[in-house]
Amino acid sequence: MILKHADVKTAYLHGILEETVYMRPPPGVNEENRVLKSLKFEQSKNDSCLYIRRDGKKCVYLVVYVDDLVIACEKEKEYAEILRELNQHFDVMSLGDIKHFLGIEVNRSAGGISLNQTTYIQKLLDRFGMTDAKPSKFHLSPGHIQSKEEDEAEKLPNNHQYASLIGGLLYVAVNTRSDISAAVSILGRKTSCPTHADWLEAKRVVRYLKRTLHDELFLGVDNSSLKIYVDADWAGDSNDRKSTSGFLFRFHGGYISWSSKKQTCVTLSSTEAETSAVLGTTAWQKPSESERHPGLSERERKPRRSHRVADSAIVNIVLQLSRKRKAQWQIAQPRGRLEGEGEPCNGVHCGTLGITCAAMLGVW
Repeated sequence: MILKHADVKTAYLHGILEETVYMRPPPGVNEENRVLKSLKFEQSKNDSCLYIRRDGKKCVYLVVYVDDLVIACEKEKEYAEILRELNQHFDVMSLGDIKHFLGIEVNRSAGGISLNQTTYIQKLLDRFGMTDAKPSKFHLSPGHIQSKEEDEAEKLPNNHQYASLIGGLLYVAVNTRSDISAAVSILGRKTSCPTHADWLEAKRVVRYLKRTLHDELFLGVDNSSLKIYVDADWAGDSNDRKSTSGFLFRFHGGYISWSSKKQTCVTLSSTEAETSAVLGTTAWQKPSESERHPGLSERERKPRRSHRVADSAIVNIVLQLSRKRKAQWQIAQPRGRLEGEGEPCNGVHCGTLGITCAAMLGVW
């Protein structure tokens, strides 16, 4: 499959206005959406920026962000035909193979596609005067989250610089750098009233990015199924005793989604914390799964929520204790009851969720 980049010239001028409008979108603002639907592109229900056109077993994917387009199709001839159709309505310029999109650099080689934000991180270093800063081996001090002296800690005069830096780090963590997700999640909790210690730790993350400036995210190239890895600590935040959940989604051998987030409630045990992490993860749905299966009913196309998963017994959690008093959690085909302690997972494919191996957790 080829990936192409295109640009719509003067995209903001395609809205037809008869009067000056300030407080509501002008008529014609959805012109691009109407045109794509007329070209038999269907808007994804999981991502409003993604459009899909099917022709038998062939699919064309088109991503729209304001006036930038990313088109994925099988052959150059298809790409040329799509551009011709779009040019009947807009002035679209082809930018060739995609190399840079929204601050993300795209590299394609014989080994597959890799993504990095080297240029974006370099600009972040320049903006905060850290070009000559000493690189750090770690992205967060292990004792930072355990600090209980927030009331006595010296506050920053304002949070403007801190919030700006956390926003930049979030953009890197969400797109290409899962290794800083936990650190940025922890520091992001202090955005409203940061201390000098928080500011130093935020700059430590930047110094870590400087050390790993050229690290890349490689997308998968094999045919392996979706695998989900889930973990959680217990009462990791010493201030409110709440736990933190984390997950990684791996598809075709490459990581496609990840998250590190504090849980919304206080759990009374590590088992409860990790159960909450697993159930929270099941609310996630593979992107465009429904679009790739047009035969699904309307009910099956609707996104699932964790309470629906639990209520309909889609997921059984299997707890296995090892000799080292650790546990592994696995999602298997439902049997109508919670499997007993120490009972091995049957490895049955969970057809409803479309996954084979879903979670492995360590309980201490």
